[in-house]
Amino acid sequence: MMADGIRQTITALRTVVDLYIEGKVIPTEFLVLPEAKGNKTLLGLDFLNAAEIVLDSFLTSRVENGIFPKILGNSTNFSRSL
Repeated sequence: MMADGIRQTITALRTVVDLYIEGKVIPTEFLVLPEAKGNKTLLGLDFLNAAEIVLDSFLTSRVENGIFPKILGNSTNFSRSL
């Protein structure tokens, strides 16, 4: 169902591609929407799980080093609460 609540039937193609990253082979499923225009590929949770990638986006050091304020445009006041 689309965001506007309208159901639509579309053609989707499925393939599995071996991605080579840091000497590791990661079979990754891609869904292709042939009629979509201007879309970018997003590797989601399936890829992260298959690659055994762990993201820790809440490290105190990252906040202290100013990574999040740069991403958020300094719109949030970060303080050490741990």
